[in-house]
Amino acid sequence: MRPRVAEYLGVPVRTIYDWRQSGHGARGIRVGRHLKFAVSDVAAWIDAQREATQDGRDRAKG
Repeated sequence: MRPRVAEYLGVPVRTIYDWRQSGHGARGIRVGRHLKFAVSDVAAWIDAQREATQDGRDRAKG
């Protein structure tokens, strides 16, 4: 079964695990062998990525 976070973001499942392990992804919660994500944590992570991208564009223009 493909995790919904990977499907929602349009990335491979392995990418979700890699991002989490490297500290670059949304905060995950380990429940036994399963990795779970709170919708609010994923939304906050997406917002942070958007802000980082916008900041980078602003600096490139300036």
